[in-house]
Amino acid sequence: MPSGQGACESWNESLPAPVPPTPPNATGAVAISGLDVEPRVSPAWTAAANPATLCLPPPYLPDVAAPVRPLKAQYFLSYGVIGNIQPFMPLLLKERGLTLPQVGYVLAASSVAVIVTPVLIAFLADARVDPRRLMAGIYLLSGLTALALWQVAGFWPVLILYTLHCLAFVPAMSLQDGMYFRLQRDVTRHGGTLEPYHRVRVWGTLGFILPGLFLFVLIRSGVPTSVLMLTAAGYCAIGAFNTFLLPEGCSARGPETGDAGEEAHRLPTVAAARAMLRPDVLALCVGMFIAQVAITAYYGFYPIYLKDRAGLGPEWAGLIADVGVTVEIVFMLAFGRLERRFGMHKLLAAGAVCTAFRVLLLAASGSVAVAVGTQFLHGMMVLVLHVLPAVYLNRCAGDRYRTSMQALYAMLVTGGARITGNALAGQAAAHNLEAAFIGSAGLALVAAVIFATMFRERKAAT
Repeated sequence: MPSGQGACESWNESLPAPVPPTPPNATGAVAISGLDVEPRVSPAWTAAANPATLCLPPPYLPDVAAPVRPLKAQYFLSYGVIGNIQPFMPLLLKERGLTLPQVGYVLAASSVAVIVTPVLIAFLADARVDPRRLMAGIYLLSGLTALALWQVAGFWPVLILYTLHCLAFVPAMSLQDGMYFRLQRDVTRHGGTLEPYHRVRVWGTLGFILPGLFLFVLIRSGVPTSVLMLTAAGYCAIGAFNTFLLPEGCSARGPETGDAGEEAHRLPTVAAARAMLRPDVLALCVGMFIAQVAITAYYGFYPIYLKDRAGLGPEWAGLIADVGVTVEIVFMLAFGRLERRFGMHKLLAAGAVCTAFRVLLLAASGSVAVAVGTQFLHGMMVLVLHVLPAVYLNRCAGDRYRTSMQALYAMLVTGGARITGNALAGQAAAHNLEAAFIGSAGLALVAAVIFATMFRERKAAT
């Protein structure tokens, strides 16, 4: 497969000769190859893109939506894998005979994957290794380890295999984010427009919902909870196939500006680390680390809360999670308006306060009404924990280390927080679940104070 400058030259040779721009039609649009393209999209971009900076095959140039569709599918499938496992895994661990501290240790050990793998994978992606092939390997290995987890029992075998599964799968998150932001950069640089990140990422939210629906039916009909590992493996197989439909990553980099140009001689990961030490990014990372530690008690022990305190069967875990994820869609689609109206630091602080309020309600009551009602706070929590950081880091990243910056954040903030939070939450939950949730609320409020007083956003990357 051609790559780099040579690939761009071969694509450029297959392009038709430049033609004079077509006059606007009656609607004010320009007709290009049968498509109505808004005037802001340059005909030169669609007919003769500069091969040194835009490495997209000719069929993708007139139709910006074309390369986004398989990327949306990749988000759908990747979060589908999470939707198969995350709501049910603590229950499955408990069914396999693990104590609550051991559940915390398994979740903490698996979080080591967030530290070890994303930065390496992202460095390879930034350093001209085709990210589509990296993604295919990720899904194949994740599927194999999910199959191995299907029947295994005992603390150490489960801990080892689940950690291996997470080592294989975790890099997919930062890798697909990096692919989107690189595609966005290339399209924007040549006068085109691409759907904003939150409208692509929302397909991951939709992907998370589906497993909860069919696993509810399967488990309620008597199928063992361990079936979730088979369905997760199926998602991984489809995800591996979809990687061959993704747009080719742009391996030849365009002109660097600002910090990116100054750091051109450095390794991408080193440049990303320097960018993360800027005051605004550092404040974001400190606040997010504390917020991520806080929320591990919810992610790790809410399914057990549903069974032990609310008295619901394991099949309900995914379906109730879907209530919150459905609310999340509304927040995803409204993200752009919310950011313009309130700014990032207010949204971050509000999201942390919502998180604290949510877990305090869980600590105070074990009723089904509270268990389900708190899901309506899920959208704001996810917006703060999973969407805002990715968007802001992309603004602060240079072209050369865009993927590496996302991966360093995942490694240092998300990974470190999950290890710390799961270990602490497991010990607190062994005393009682209320203690774990109360501690979570206190940390979330600390994060809210940091976001409100220390974080001040930059409007654009430098």
